[in-house]
Amino acid sequence: MNTQNDKIRVLHLIHTLETGGAQKVIVNLIRGIDKSRFDFSTTCLRKKGPCYDEIKTIGGKVDQVTKKGKIDFTLIPRLKEHIKEGKYDILHTHNFSAGLWGRFAAIQMRKNCPILVHTEHGRLGDVPMLRKIIIRYLAQHTDRIIAVSKETSDYLLHNVGLPEDRVSVIKNGIDLQSLELKKDARVEFIENILKKDPNAVFIVNVSALSPVKDHETLIQAYKILHGKMPYVHLLLVGDGPLRLELIKLASSLGVDGNVHFLGERHDVGAILAKCRIFVMSSLLEGNPISLLEAMGMGLVPVTTSVGGLPELIENTVNGLMVPPSEPALLANAIRIPLENPKLAIEWSKKSRELILREYTAEVMSKRHEELYCTLIQKRDKK
Repeated sequence: MNTQNDKIRVLHLIHTLETGGAQKVIVNLIRGIDKSRFDFSTTCLRKKGPCYDEIKTIGGKVDQVTKKGKIDFTLIPRLKEHIKEGKYDILHTHNFSAGLWGRFAAIQMRKNCPILVHTEHGRLGDVPMLRKIIIRYLAQHTDRIIAVSKETSDYLLHNVGLPEDRVSVIKNGIDLQSLELKKDARVEFIENILKKDPNAVFIVNVSALSPVKDHETLIQAYKILHGKMPYVHLLLVGDGPLRLELIKLASSLGVDGNVHFLGERHDVGAILAKCRIFVMSSLLEGNPISLLEAMGMGLVPVTTSVGGLPELIENTVNGLMVPPSEPALLANAIRIPLENPKLAIEWSKKSRELILREYTAEVMSKRHEELYCTLIQKRDKK
């Protein structure tokens, strides 16, 4: 363990560094952490992706220990050696895969095992009994498990059966300054639409095109909205396994001219700045970074009332929520702020105030710093 004058060495371990909420949390932690006190490194097990490059760009240390296939028992000794070489004080794993392999490797180090911190960035879904047994076993050897929302914490305690004294809530935080620096950048795609229709209005969703995000309901809701507001365009930022299926759905509903699949983008800040409403039709969410970013940029949030979203949105106070899988209700909720500019301005202001108060990278980093230091002090007293 480090002496008092040394930096605390933290290794973040995650399955992949492709674009995603958990990956952005790590990037924002690296941006916001007190570098005079902490030395951060990041290691991924699979694809490097854009966040790998972003960490390098902002001066972070990043590496890969390759996981070969779904089950790779050779990964445990290789990770064990990787942790040992880094002389890390804290191993901080993210989500199930990295948490499984990383903690098993660290536990084998016995008395040289670093402090173990694990973050669950959302629900695990319906957890089979064998997986629950593994998760509970690992929890016994983990110094602290972080949930990104109270709803996620309640789920881990009551559905998975983790011990209450091991679970803490630290909400996600965003680097709003980086987004705002890019807000005036040109988005050629949007400019081209505005040339054809100067009255065009944009609503946006930023998420992976995967089943849990339920873009099918969103596109169906847009079809209803389009009949009353044909000047509104829906921008879908992100990619995923359902892309072709969703393109076909938009075409079959006759709205493919106004539903735009933008894929992965590196100019999200600029796109958000040109949109009015952020729509999230998910079936399940924890504390989504994309929603935090949109609220911070002043978009009105319209979402489903699932997971940790009610902790962010107070209905008719800073946005609107509807039950999941209800296209008509979602369409009506989107229409309300579009037809009521004064309401939209009020909700936008209150959403942004909430983000600035509780969900910045600085707030999130400070809470992690406090946790790390508490665990170090506790370990040193033993």
